[in-house]
Amino acid sequence: MGRIETEMSDKPKPQSGRDKLAARAVDGAKGNAAVERDEILEYLQPAQKPDELGRLAHYRVLKVLGRGGMGTVFMAEDTKLHRIVALKVMLPAIAKKPIARDRFKREAQAIAAIEHDHIITIYDVQEECEIPYAAMQYLKGMTLEDWLKAGKTLNFPQILRIGKEIAKGLAAAHARQLIHRDIKPSNIWLDATNKGRVKILDFGLARPTKEDTHLTQLGMILGTPAYMSPEQARGMNIDERCDLFSLGCVLYRLCAGKLPFTGKDAMSVLLAITSEEPPPLKALKADLPVGLADLIHGLLAKKPDDRPASAKAVVQTIQEIERDWIASGRTVATRPVTSSPQKPGPDATVGDADPALEESAITEMELQTPAPPGASAPPRHRSWVVAGLGGALVAILSVCCCFGIVSLTDRGSVHLIADDVQAESLLNESGLAVRDHRKRFHRLVLGEQNLPSGIYQVDQAALPKGLKVDPMSFALGRGEVHKINVQSAPPKPAPPPRTLITPENAQKQQEAWAKFLGREVTARNSIGIKMVLIPPGDFTMGSSAKAVKKLLADYAKFERKGVIDRYRQHVEAEAPAHSVRISRPFYLGMTEVTVGQFTSFVAAMNYQTEAQKTKVGGTGPGFGWTTQRGPRYTWRDPGFALSLDHPVCNVTWADAEAFCAWLSKKDSKDTKDSRRYRLPTEAEWEYACRAGTTSAWYFGENPKQARDHMWHMQFAGLKLPVTHKVGMRGSNAFGLFDMHGNVEEMCSDLWSTTYYAKSPAADPLGPTSDSGQGRVARGGSFLDLPPACRSTFRNARNPNQANVQTGFRVVCEVPLGAE
Repeated sequence: MGRIETEMSDKPKPQSGRDKLAARAVDGAKGNAAVERDEILEYLQPAQKPDELGRLAHYRVLKVLGRGGMGTVFMAEDTKLHRIVALKVMLPAIAKKPIARDRFKREAQAIAAIEHDHIITIYDVQEECEIPYAAMQYLKGMTLEDWLKAGKTLNFPQILRIGKEIAKGLAAAHARQLIHRDIKPSNIWLDATNKGRVKILDFGLARPTKEDTHLTQLGMILGTPAYMSPEQARGMNIDERCDLFSLGCVLYRLCAGKLPFTGKDAMSVLLAITSEEPPPLKALKADLPVGLADLIHGLLAKKPDDRPASAKAVVQTIQEIERDWIASGRTVATRPVTSSPQKPGPDATVGDADPALEESAITEMELQTPAPPGASAPPRHRSWVVAGLGGALVAILSVCCCFGIVSLTDRGSVHLIADDVQAESLLNESGLAVRDHRKRFHRLVLGEQNLPSGIYQVDQAALPKGLKVDPMSFALGRGEVHKINVQSAPPKPAPPPRTLITPENAQKQQEAWAKFLGREVTARNSIGIKMVLIPPGDFTMGSSAKAVKKLLADYAKFERKGVIDRYRQHVEAEAPAHSVRISRPFYLGMTEVTVGQFTSFVAAMNYQTEAQKTKVGGTGPGFGWTTQRGPRYTWRDPGFALSLDHPVCNVTWADAEAFCAWLSKKDSKDTKDSRRYRLPTEAEWEYACRAGTTSAWYFGENPKQARDHMWHMQFAGLKLPVTHKVGMRGSNAFGLFDMHGNVEEMCSDLWSTTYYAKSPAADPLGPTSDSGQGRVARGGSFLDLPPACRSTFRNARNPNQANVQTGFRVVCEVPLGAE
């Protein structure tokens, strides 16, 4: 049976002689060498100098920094490299087991392979007399837990930075297929020598995501209940997203000053984690930054699939929140987040805990003053759960049963309900198999039956095919009645077959994919943007060398008429023609973003565009299709009269990105449907523009047909060219307007004249490194001739300069759950 070590109260526990020895060593008291030899030191070679406790291999052990259930952490000097290190040594009693030694070394080696600013560095992993040890980076500062217990405060920018740095460290670990499994404030170090930079500590629970199962059957520490994910609490299979749940618990505590899930003991905490929702953060902290509460509650989702997809996605979300915070003009929270002073706990550390950690070590921003004594303290749930065969919650319930906390005579009722005839028939044949916390099987039949109190999980392997059970796991208390609903699950439809998109079948493909996804072909979002579903498919992107040669000859004709041939480099960049696959459906704006839609964003965020903030301004049209720059030209006034239905222009790439970030949050909140808006990639834009065509324009090869589909310089006027309202001319086969002319449209790709030669065949995203030549713009504008408005024409724009010719339309990604 597993062992449980709990510290659920704030009452001090009596110190053993061994703990007193460790405490004296941690205090760094005089006469370190005179400390009595104890079992934690018995494996050391004799000391050779007065200031050391002993030797281990080529390390001079100077003092004990801390102890944990697995081993001891010393401050030591590497005599070969002459540097101070933290030396983590496995306890001899545990090191007797070869499997434990193997696990220690494997995990240390896996972490040593990660070189990252926010993960503690491991220098060396060795074994001395069958006792494994790891030499790691020695840090000065304190843990986040000690910071909070000391009554220190954190404002929201600091919380965002700490959360972002934890997520960055986790992203690096997850990229190496390593899960931490015990993210909590006492495992987050604030480095005093590096302005409080976060370092993730104690990967002692970490394991590779595909680790051999025999290495997890030792009764090792599996996590701290208050920060444990529901899947860990139930003893289920886990992946990297369990770390994201723990990060959500940390951020919740930093924002609210208390934990999201509490209880009188470890079992009640874990039951809360698996079955209860945390109090809404907005109700506790009304001044939270926009999006932060939504992010934290997303991290605390019960189902891993409902959490952010990765730690990298969390980093990106926090960066968006930071940008919004800065754009709002605020730098620190109006009310600091505090925790009550408490005595720092005895957690093992990897460096000197420094109570006098400089305030500048947390952030370069000014810190708030400590909270006054007597402020309410978050409940302590620093419990370590040791389980052998069935996960953390299983171990707790098993031990509690032995001590009478949960008696097997305590029973509840389970009511099994079939929601349809097919489900009833299958259940009558086989029943429903469930396993309790002791791994015992119970067969449930339709109707009500009594079961002992405990934690139950439906046996997936024995579940009849075609049945859907809700819930798949549940906690049954004394006298409770729990309903389980079972229904026959219809077979998941197959996606429509991928066929070559043509103008003739484009609409049918849109309808087929809309039906498969359970969505509409055309949808209107919360600010009135009409979005069109674009199905996945293959197409030929760019122009052939023969086509490029002909185009350059055509430009020469225009040049003789006095038109400057400024497009040669851009035409040559259309080659080579190459096959591209768009592998996922997406929504694309039916038109360019309008002045009215951009006004909604500006009003909601009190936003100033880059042209307005810098007072450089944008551009306006001049005589003879020229432009002129000045501060008078903005998105509100490009030099000619605008209506709310004109395309917005004189905005930069950063303005467009800010609009997309705002719309993503607004639409997701308003619709309760996760939505992400962004600029289209260059490949997505051309694929959507062509709509299955291979001609110069989606309407054909003859520019004389342009009047019905395109607004360019021959129609826009000579004395004072102007844009026109969106959607006034014809659409392509997908139902998209103004893909040619009016305003050219920003894409997310960086510009490169040679990218097509090395572009990947599936979902190309553009160059990964910035050549400094700008970003791609597509479709041509009202100041361009028809050849510069073709489906394949590529233009480069300075993303930091607003101009009257450039606007944008947006992509909305189809949520993964829809597929």
